[in-house]
Amino acid sequence: MSYLENILYSLPGLVAGFTIHEFFHAFMAYCLGDNTAKEQGRLTLNPLKHLDKLGFLLLVLTGFGWAKPVFFDEDSLKHPRRDKALIALAGPVSNFALAVLILTGVRFLDTAGGARFLLAHFSRVAIQRIFLFLITFAAVNIGIGAFNLIPIPPLDGSRIFLSGFDVDRETEQKFLRTGGIMLIGLLMLERLAGIRILRVEWVVGGLIRLILR
Repeated sequence: MSYLENILYSLPGLVAGFTIHEFFHAFMAYCLGDNTAKEQGRLTLNPLKHLDKLGFLLLVLTGFGWAKPVFFDEDSLKHPRRDKALIALAGPVSNFALAVLILTGVRFLDTAGGARFLLAHFSRVAIQRIFLFLITFAAVNIGIGAFNLIPIPPLDGSRIFLSGFDVDRETEQKFLRTGGIMLIGLLMLERLAGIRILRVEWVVGGLIRLILR
C-alpha cells in the first residue's frame, strides 16, 4: 500500500476515533457532575468540535498528532481522585469498543452468509478493499486507545496512573506539565534512531488476531 493509499484508508478511522474519544471524555465528565465540556459544546459527535487543525494535520503527515483536549473542573466532581481516572479512561475505552464492533462485523462478513451477501453485490476487488478499510478502521482506533493509555503526560494513562496515588493538586499539575517533555523525547528518539519503544502495534495486532481468529 502506498503512502497516499494508507492515508486515505486511515483517514475515516482517525476522524471517527478522535471524535468518539473526546466525546466520551466530555460525556463521562458530564455524567460525573461537571458541566464544563457541555458549556464548551463538546457533548457532540460533530468532528469539527473535537479536531485540532494543526494536530490533525501533523497526525496525517507524521503519524503523531492530537485533538482538542476536554477540560473539566475537578471541584465539580464528587470523588475527584476516582472520577478523574474514569474521565481519562472513557476515551480509550470508547476507541476499543468501536474497534471491537467493527471487527465483529468483519467476522460476520467472513462467514458463508456474509460472503454470499458480498459476492452478490460487489466485485472481488471491491470486497478486498472493504475488508482492508474495515480492518484499518479498527486498527487505527485500537492504536488511538492503546497509545493514550501510556502513563506519560499528557496522555490519558498518566491521569489513570496518578489516581493510584494520593498527591496534592500542585504536584499533579507539575507532573502533567513536565512529563510531556518525556513523551516528545521518546517520540523523537524513535524517529531519529529508528527504534521502537512505544510498542503500540503489538496491542493493535494482538487484539485484531484475538477477535478475528
